[in-house]
Amino acid sequence: MREHEELLDEIVRLGANSGSLLDVGCFSGMFLRNARKRGFEIMGIEPNQDAFMHVRNLLGCEVVHGNLTSAHFSPNHFLR
Repeated sequence: MREHEELLDEIVRLGANSGSLLDVGCFSGMFLRNARKRGFEIMGIEPNQDAFMHVRNLLGCEVVHGNLTSAHFSPNHFLR
């Protein structure tokens, strides 16, 4: 949790205190949950099937199963 808070503090310090946040390799989804609490619109990508199911079903986070390439996001998907 402390590491997540430090990372999110750094993201905010760099000027992004809201908007979309993509966590590639989101595994347990805990970083996504912490970012959502901070007001970010969250999305994750997770290659591990069990972790993907956990994040999607138990945490209710939007997550794609696969990798960044297989997610097929448009080039400007996370720019606002």
